[in-house]
Parts: sequence; C-alpha cells; structure tokens
Amino acid sequence: MTVIITVFNKEKDLKSSIKSVLNQSYQNLEIVIINDGSTDRSEEIILNFQVKDSRIKYIKQKNQGVSAARNTGIELAQGKYLSFLDADDYYDPFFIEKMVGKIGKCTACYCGHYFVYPDNRKKKSWQNFVKGDVLEEYLLNKCSPHTNSWLISRDFLMLNNLFFEVVLDWGEDMLFFAKLMALNTELQCVEEYLTFYRLGVSDSLSTTDITKINKDILWLN
Repeated sequence: MTVIITVFNKEKDLKSSIKSVLNQSYQNLEIVIINDGSTDRSEEIILNFQVKDSRIKYIKQKNQGVSAARNTGIELAQGKYLSFLDADDYYDPFFIEKMVGKIGKCTACYCGHYFVYPDNRKKKSWQNFVKGDVLEEYLLNKCSPHTNSWLISRDFLMLNNLFFEVVLDWGEDMLFFAKLMALNTELQCVEEYLTFYRLGVSDSLSTTDITKINKDILWLN
C-alpha cells in the first residue's frame, strides 16, 4: 500500500498531513512524498519525518505542477494499492484499513470526505454512494469523491497507462477519475466520511471566473 503526498509550499499544514498517514491503524504502507519545487520550509519538515520513519520515500523535483508530481508518485509506488493525499489535507486514522478491507476484487474504492473551513469547522460533502458503474453519476455530479478519497490498484493504472494530464492545471483530477470509471465498471465504496479536504480562500476561484470556465470546457472536451 502506497500513499502519494504531493507538496508545493504547504509548510503550514504539512505536518498534520504526514502525521495522519503515519498514525493510520493500517501500518503496512510506504509514503512517497513528492516535493514539487517548494521554496518554503516544506523540505525541512519532510526530512525531519524521514529520519524518524523509514517508510517515507522523498523525491524532490523542479516545479511541474500537481499532475506531474502525482505521476511521479504512481511510477515510483511499490504498493499493490495507492492513494493520493494533498499536503494540506488529512486522513481519518482508519481510512486505509477500511478501504483495503472493502476493495476486494475491485480495482478501485472510494469514500466520502469532509470540507474543513479556515476556522476548522467541518461539513460533510454531499455524497451519493454508488457501487459498480459510477461514471454517469460522477459526470452528473451526483457521486463526486475527492481525489484524496480513493484507493486504486496500481497494476490497473499501469496496465491502462492511466496518468494525470500534465497539460491541465484545472480539472486534471476529474478527467483522471472519469477515465478510470470509463475503463472500470466495477467500483466499491466505503459509505463513511474518512478524508478531510481543507478549503482556503486563496485557492478558490469564482464560479463566474472566465479562466475557470475555459478550463472546465477544456477538461470536459
């Protein structure tokens, strides 16, 4: 089992993110941390953790964007399954155990997530838990797991040459999972909310922002 953590200038929340993986009830895992050209204290924080835990593999690369960083993680992962974790988000302590216990013979499994507001308030995402063929529900936004809320067979990704599109910097995750669902009609889910997605004003875009609209059109096409 491999957790891929992508990092770009996330010194504020990086410690809690890494700790949420190290403190998992399921301990048979490796943690691949990709530093995508951070200029803050992120590298120092990662190295301090790596000295204490041999399960951490650290890779530093020039800034290429989150898609390239995740792709590096996929290629380097040694686990049967992998999951993605953004460096400012975190997991419930039983996330991996419950996901591994549920995935069975399927190639992917998802769960629900919480939104975490800047004041630390938490709100459950609206989630329709669907098993089997999920693509239509996903495209209609009726079943929309976050990127952090998946467990995926690495062999399945490699067999289908399924990676994130590096030319996209918006919607790259939605396109990736739409492709996964188109290729795989047997998905499993844990009907619990086991991951936490931090919301930040600085990372948000207005829904009427023309750049966002253009990027939505690009990934949908």
